[in-house]
Amino acid sequence: MGQFYSQTAVSPQGDLQWQAEVHRGWRIGSVANGGYVLALVGRVLSAALNQPDPLSVNAFFLAPVALGEVEVTVESLSETRSTHFASADLRQDGQLKFRGLHLPRQAPRPRLDQRLATPSACIR
Repeated sequence: MGQFYSQTAVSPQGDLQWQAEVHRGWRIGSVANGGYVLALVGRVLSAALNQPDPLSVNAFFLAPVALGEVEVTVESLSETRSTHFASADLRQDGQLKFRGLHLPRQAPRPRLDQRLATPSACIR
């Protein structure tokens, strides 16, 4: 595993609650880099919703995130067979620092009339 992967690790703390550590190497001055904070929240959303590839995440940075422990809570907003809309709140020392809204990628629907070519037709 790479350094970024290990330093964006998250651990479940209960139903839709996660904990993470903001590491020193991912800061600008005394606060965490915004992309790094978004990556932490993205890891939580991927794990909580079992949808690893969001179409987009609307990110609202409400206060600077300091180094140290953070808690992320996920709230399911709407779920269908192919999508799961959710929000994620990152808190530090009880203060809301970040809110993200997750827009999932819709699973492609197979066309029933689509036929695959035979392997011999693919080889020229």
